[in-house]
Amino acid sequence: GTGIIICIIVCVLIIIGSIVGCCFCCGCCKSQPPPPPPPGAPPLEDTEANNLTLKQQIELHRKATACARCHNQIDPWGIAFEEFNVLGQVKRLANPTSQEVKFDASTKLPDGTQIVGLQALQDHLTEARSHEFANALVRRIAEYALGRPLDFSDEEFINKMSNNLIDNGFRPSSLLEDIVTSQAFRSK
Repeated sequence: GTGIIICIIVCVLIIIGSIVGCCFCCGCCKSQPPPPPPPGAPPLEDTEANNLTLKQQIELHRKATACARCHNQIDPWGIAFEEFNVLGQVKRLANPTSQEVKFDASTKLPDGTQIVGLQALQDHLTEARSHEFANALVRRIAEYALGRPLDFSDEEFINKMSNNLIDNGFRPSSLLEDIVTSQAFRSK
């Protein structure tokens, strides 16, 4: 029922988040978590008391030299999601009569592209970086579906599915169909 659909949506969002976070932030497409903070990296400070937006809190953290190297590559991708709360709902103003905005979803990506919000990030990924995004998405979903890391013999399969995903306007159903009807999936 509805619970299963919500679970599937959450899983897909987590996978997509890891793809954006890994493949576009640090340039890798491995199924590995990011490395731990370097020795001497300061802890995150409690800045909520200062009424700062998340973007402002992150900017403060990036001022530490030990943190800036990684966070300059990682943080811009997440800022685009700032207009949403933890449930994926658009954030509302604390006081409906106030025009004060409690979030700022504008960011400059590591490649220099300026975006504002998730729609602009989506457009950037599916237009300017469509092949990279499709390839990363297909790799992550295929690894998950096959239950194993991909290897050289999977390259043709991955490239074909990536191109098909782009040709089908990034429709998830086309990707899922390609995976479940593939020889690699049927023989796992």
